[in-house]
Amino acid sequence: MIVQTALGREKQLYRFLRRWWYAKDAEIDAWFTYKFDPKHMFLLLEDDQIVSCLQYAKRTLRYRGKNATASVIELALTAQDQRDQGYFKQLLSAFCAKASCNDLVSLVKTMTPKIFRGESLEPVAFIKEYTLPVSRIEEQRFARTRKYRPAFDLYPLYQKFIRHFDGSIVLTRAQFENELAYLHAARKKIDIMYDDHYEPNGLAIYTVHEHVIRIECLIYLNSDALESLFSNLSLISDKIYVRTSEHERLEKLYPNLKWRKKETVLARANNPKLFATFSQAEQNQAFKDLDRPMWFGLL
Repeated sequence: MIVQTALGREKQLYRFLRRWWYAKDAEIDAWFTYKFDPKHMFLLLEDDQIVSCLQYAKRTLRYRGKNATASVIELALTAQDQRDQGYFKQLLSAFCAKASCNDLVSLVKTMTPKIFRGESLEPVAFIKEYTLPVSRIEEQRFARTRKYRPAFDLYPLYQKFIRHFDGSIVLTRAQFENELAYLHAARKKIDIMYDDHYEPNGLAIYTVHEHVIRIECLIYLNSDALESLFSNLSLISDKIYVRTSEHERLEKLYPNLKWRKKETVLARANNPKLFATFSQAEQNQAFKDLDRPMWFGLL
């Protein structure tokens, strides 16, 4: 049985996530505090027990200066001992049916794109992960970075950054600040970079594990912000992995830098005819004909 709400099943869902989601307890607790939305949750039940879940968020897709409603899949999880039995396929089908009645586009960012391909979700972009050895980084004597605090207003920085992109999700102030609050509570490291006038010119979200840093999201206005960040991080790490959009080029700073494809962004036109009118293109071309690159660092 599929239910389209988690109201009344909060504790049951929490136990399900603690058992099957391979995330730290702090991240799961933070997700429940800042991300959990029972009205946007699909659950598949067997014998009144949760077998699979899918949560989505309402977002705005900015496309050639126009806005469209989008549903973005934030969480998709099936119990380990129940996978490959078609449960998640049923949930995805139910989600797409509902999205077709309400939102122009659906999106998901994932490392396992194969499980989403059955419902007309097609790849439109990918996320790269660079490997940056610290030996390549030049130390700066006055690298200006500081740790994030919730009182900092970083939304203007995000607005300046996201204007360089198209065909992308644009967060409201409330959505952006909620994302930072969630990541901070999940114990992600968040660094802010500053220019010579002590105005923010960059933001990095990352984790540290045994002298290895993994930067999950980068927002920056120029290469000075990146060099300040990398200089500081090189003091506490041996290697840095950096995720960027497919169009960003760290090779301009560090020639011949190696990268690999890390995640895939898939999109679905929930109403193909209406989407074609909106974009003036078919789905398979709409995200290829943009004049500016796409960015899906924060959804």
